[in-house]
Amino acid sequence: MEEVYMKCPDGIDLIEEGWNLDDDCVELLQTIYGTKQAARQYWKKFMSFMDKKGFERTHAEPCLLKRIDNNGTVVICVYVDDCLLTGDRKAIDAAIEDIESAFETRRLGPLDEYIGCSVIDQHDGSKKLIQPEMVKKIEKEFGDAVSYLKNMKVPMASGITVIRPIEDDPLSLKEQKDYRSAVGMSLYLVKHSRPDLSNSVRELSKIMDGATEDHATMMHRVIKFVIGTKDRGVLIKPDKNQGVIAYCDSDFARDMGNRRSITGFLIYLFGVPISWKSKQQGGVTL
Repeated sequence: MEEVYMKCPDGIDLIEEGWNLDDDCVELLQTIYGTKQAARQYWKKFMSFMDKKGFERTHAEPCLLKRIDNNGTVVICVYVDDCLLTGDRKAIDAAIEDIESAFETRRLGPLDEYIGCSVIDQHDGSKKLIQPEMVKKIEKEFGDAVSYLKNMKVPMASGITVIRPIEDDPLSLKEQKDYRSAVGMSLYLVKHSRPDLSNSVRELSKIMDGATEDHATMMHRVIKFVIGTKDRGVLIKPDKNQGVIAYCDSDFARDMGNRRSITGFLIYLFGVPISWKSKQQGGVTL
């Protein structure tokens, strides 16, 4: 157990005599919304309940649960208090009934949006995962700044590397903040739906605390590419005949600053990309 105290809420001095709102505080007897302890307690309670109902946590991701029984298979993706269910219809209905027996819920219907990602039905029966709201936010923040650029076919030219400057004047504090903001939002796109941005955004993220005008120009090119390709995303069209297919490559000593190499990979499961990354290696390759 952990002792947690909070400032006296307004009005308590009208109920209890002798309270001083400036000096006194109250001890919480239960969790309260907004604290990290509350989120932890909810997680423990929810997962304990799901364990009792026969759900297993996958080895790859503790927030991914599965249950296989006479109703079929159901898989649940848990993000805080949002649950996404997929599987056999009877198994899904049984899982919802179990959850609603202990928690208040809202049924939002068939999947079309989840944690900022939209799932769009395609004419051939496949689906596409995109992040239109994040792209709109990027366009609102930086659309005017990149309006002078022509549309780009690629986010960054081949062979370009970001190098930390030695003498060049860095951006102003506001410009540096805008740079970090743009890279941060681009990283969120890379995480969920835009593997094509992985390498360019990784390069930009190397200089988050001392970017120059040249780096800002590189960032603007990536932003222009994102805005011009807002409808791109991950195509979800499973093909059971393909199994697991992985592509991997690396360069040699590409980073001109520390001479470390870059590794990139893309993994498909049944023809659907499920994992990708562009990452600088931890050591220098001889």
